[in-house]
Amino acid sequence: MFAQLRASLNTWFDHRFPIPQPPATIKLVTERLLLRDMEADDLASVCAYLSDPEVLRHQTRNTPYSEQQAWMRIYGARKQVWNKPRDIYMLAVVLRETGQLIGECSLTPFYSLEDENPIDGATIGFLFNREFWNRGYATEAASELLRFAFVDLGLEHVFGGCLPDNAASRRVLEKLGMKYRLAEQDFPGSPNGVEAQVFCISREEWHARNE
Repeated sequence: MFAQLRASLNTWFDHRFPIPQPPATIKLVTERLLLRDMEADDLASVCAYLSDPEVLRHQTRNTPYSEQQAWMRIYGARKQVWNKPRDIYMLAVVLRETGQLIGECSLTPFYSLEDENPIDGATIGFLFNREFWNRGYATEAASELLRFAFVDLGLEHVFGGCLPDNAASRRVLEKLGMKYRLAEQDFPGSPNGVEAQVFCISREEWHARNE
């Protein structure tokens, strides 16, 4: 009975207050992957990796997310669809062959503190379900995100960071052609107060590798 009442109420709301259609969303395609904006139906897949302590071991937050917290992460990413320019591009990584969501990747532009306009750089990040580690998916997704940063957004530099004991992430950054620059505390995505190894690639270097 209550389920029927809830369904009727939801139908009434859908007709009375329809959710506005978003502007054009992002869809980046690689050989095996689709990088797209997150959707409400992604919740179960996002929970699968955000509740895994091993996946979160090198992140700013290393305690498992609840379902509600995972939902708020999706909600925050989805809100960015309406922002111009976006504060962050947080995209779901989906297997093209099956449609399964296996992780996420992000590009966070730098903004001027004076006028809030984007400046010439960004940071890159990625997070994957442990079941899909060691298959080259992180490198493939991040490589396409670099192309998006340099070609579509026209950025000059992209930075990536990893903790000293995160050998897998370091290998991905090096495969992308990023070079070690310095060690820095509080690099975006790293635990507070922890010194991360920071890597960088310029648009000129990227073009030289991809001619």
